[in-house]
Amino acid sequence: HASPHGHMHFRQQHWQHLPTHRRGLAYVCQQASLFPHLTVSGNLDYAQRRARRAGHQREEIIALFALAPLLARAPQQLSGGERQRVVLARALLSQPQLLLLDEPFSGIDQAQRTALLPYIRHLSQQLPIIMVSHDLRDIECLAQHIVHLADGRLIAQAPASTLLPSLRAHSDSDRVAALEAENIRLRAALAGQQRLMG
Repeated sequence: HASPHGHMHFRQQHWQHLPTHRRGLAYVCQQASLFPHLTVSGNLDYAQRRARRAGHQREEIIALFALAPLLARAPQQLSGGERQRVVLARALLSQPQLLLLDEPFSGIDQAQRTALLPYIRHLSQQLPIIMVSHDLRDIECLAQHIVHLADGRLIAQAPASTLLPSLRAHSDSDRVAALEAENIRLRAALAGQQRLMG
């Protein structure tokens, strides 16, 4: 919950009054960020040491994200999809109360995107997730509630089942292009969606 003045409340906590490390927040950005001097195993260990409470076992997470063959590798030896799997696993091991995903499929190919979708779905059953995406495919696959923003303005917000039909309808209209003229990626994603649906 956010107030009109920018105050953030989450689960009856006023986050402005909490240090960042006590907010129970994990953030996965567009460019999968791992500690380059640590192996995959070391990155996971770091997250588990910083966990605020007991939770998922390391072995469970390694199995869930199919990381066993990657544990001894350095981040530089991973593909984009592999790095994102490690980042998501590390986020879950840190036992966050809220997970923020900023374009989690950016920079990976369609095969890697398809492979990652089940992992994101699994995470969404375990904790609240806020995901930013310009790709209608991601929204269709993962969203339960949608907040549609354009040019910094709120256009609409509603359950996904309510809002998705209008987003699909907009994909072949001039209105979306006008609203999102500043965002080439969204226009490209919607154009791709139109071709798939046409």
